[in-house]
Amino acid sequence: METFFKVVGWTTAAILGAAVWNVFPEYRTIISSILVALFICYVFSVLVGERLGGSSGMSCWSFVFKPMQLPTASSS
Repeated sequence: METFFKVVGWTTAAILGAAVWNVFPEYRTIISSILVALFICYVFSVLVGERLGGSSGMSCWSFVFKPMQLPTASSS
């Protein structure tokens, strides 16, 4: 079921992206620049993750996908 939601999500994003790309052609430069910057950041994060021995290769992006866990006060 998780795979189904991923496919539906990526398909929806592709359709909406194509619609925005065609309806607002004046924003194509901004959109393509953002996509290039995101791709470069992703590649660097994979390289850094592998170099530091990260198992998933996305150690730099873990804060995006998982909420930060705050330390809890322990009573002594």
